[in-house]
Amino acid sequence: MHQERQSEFVRLFSENQSSIYGYIYSLVPRAADAEEVFGRVTVILWEKWEHFEPDTNFRAWARKIAYHVVLNYLKRHERREQHLSEAALGCLAEEVDSDDQRHVQRLRALAQCFDELPAAQQKLVDLCYLAGSAIQSVAAKLGQTPAATYKRLSRIRQILHDCVERKISEEEA
Repeated sequence: MHQERQSEFVRLFSENQSSIYGYIYSLVPRAADAEEVFGRVTVILWEKWEHFEPDTNFRAWARKIAYHVVLNYLKRHERREQHLSEAALGCLAEEVDSDDQRHVQRLRALAQCFDELPAAQQKLVDLCYLAGSAIQSVAAKLGQTPAATYKRLSRIRQILHDCVERKISEEEA
């Protein structure tokens, strides 16, 4: 396998591994099962990497493989425990995909709404959430009381919430 393709696999897998793991975890009964299945899925993704078509959806491709690995895993272990039927598992997998799409839609709307905020409000959000600073230290940096800073942050969150809801409604209309 060429170095470029290997690097592409590592990049795409790194970007999507938590999503793939979460997908698997939502379909199996225990965390230990999810770990085992995730390990197997990782190996299979690498083995089948040469069949992945560039410029297509890596996450969807990986989830399709994960779904089949989960099915096989549950069939092998069905004597030990009662699991969901294949039909129920398929419905659950579709729901997880749908939730993921809604999550991506909301994140996209949030990014757009954040960009629409005035610079001072963006700075406050960055200080509190991206930098992970405590309200007390942010308030000190801004020369405000912690209560005033918290109140400003609360208003910004409400503005962002309303904006996201409006953008999602517009998309669905």
